Amino acid sequence: MDILGLPREASEEDIKTAYKEAVQILHPDRFQNNKRLQNRATEQFKTLQEAYRYLTEEEGFAQERKRKASTYYSAADANEAKLAAIRAAKARYLHERDEFVDKRRNAIIVAVIAAVVSVFCARKPGPLMVIAAFSIPVTIGAVTNIITIGRNINKLSEEIDLLRKEEKRIAEESEE
Repeated sequence: MDILGLPREASEEDIKTAYKEAVQILHPDRFQNNKRLQNRATEQFKTLQEAYRYLTEEEGFAQERKRKASTYYSAADANEAKLAAIRAAKARYLHERDEFVDKRRNAIIVAVIAAVVSVFCARKPGPLMVIAAFSIPVTIGAVTNIITIGRNINKLSEEIDLLRKEEKRIAEESEE
């Protein structure tokens, strides 16, 4: 239960939700550019899968949890688990959005430089026309990239807003 950040009395739904979120955070494919981190994530991912299997097997811990859940598990615990999951997902989305903002900034720089080069070189006869011919597709590609990245930023911002609303709703529900 510790690896999922849940109390021992967590419900099956809470375990599944926490597992899915942990998979998104710990999946080794997220660290393809860094072998050392990918190896560590692979080990943690295996541990996560083993824990999930144990927690959800009918013969394993699941039966014990089901017997004790009605005694120990409260609505406050459920809300706290949901809030923790929301905060983790929100942090991940914020990180991804920041990465896209950096990529968009870099694409804007490439587009501006390629556009300036193409305009400058197109005005000069001779070999510089060849450079202009190559810089135009680079400009178009960079602009396309800017648009695509902008859409990704907007989607992540929408998800973050939904998570904030859900977090606020759960927090208000807990106060009642």
